[in-house]
Amino acid sequence: MWADTCPYVQSEPLLDSECSSAVRTGLAAALDGVSGIGGFAAAVNGMLDDTDRKLIEALQEDSRTSMRKLAEKIGVSFGTVGNRLVRLEERGVIKGYGVRLDADKIGWDLTVVIGLRIVKGQLLEVQHRIAADPRVFGVYDVTGEMDSLIIVRVQDREDLNDFTKTVLSSEGVVRSVTHVVLNTVKEDTVRLPPD
Repeated sequence: MWADTCPYVQSEPLLDSECSSAVRTGLAAALDGVSGIGGFAAAVNGMLDDTDRKLIEALQEDSRTSMRKLAEKIGVSFGTVGNRLVRLEERGVIKGYGVRLDADKIGWDLTVVIGLRIVKGQLLEVQHRIAADPRVFGVYDVTGEMDSLIIVRVQDREDLNDFTKTVLSSEGVVRSVTHVVLNTVKEDTVRLPPD
């Protein structure tokens, strides 16, 4: 079926010059067990199939799991895991691998959520300047009364005072509303949406 589209129908990696990216993705999906036109369309459109989802979920539980153990856990071959990981990384679905830290145990004693009203026409400039501060963990454009929300971690009240007087009083910030987090009920990384 794929031979008409690309003469290199095999399980070896294909070069960009050999086939278009969409065809390579579709071929890889077919070779990895995603059958039929639906598998090809899902791969081309960037959708995740069950194998991708299981692989991502397993990695989110423990990103240090070996490819061999991942293959056993999700019921596919070692080669499939390798191919899927490469493809998910190339497509930007998996942005990297890391560790989850306990903020309290490494010195970030306070988490703060701050709403900002920013001078019209300066939103991106102000957001980029604020995002450069190592205490800032998230910067978001939002709807509603505020223009931006930021998530900040500080070591103590003195550090919060410094952040408020230096970063939040900088040029372009019209108003800020600061909320100190008392208790974290849930804090997680990005997860897959439900099926």
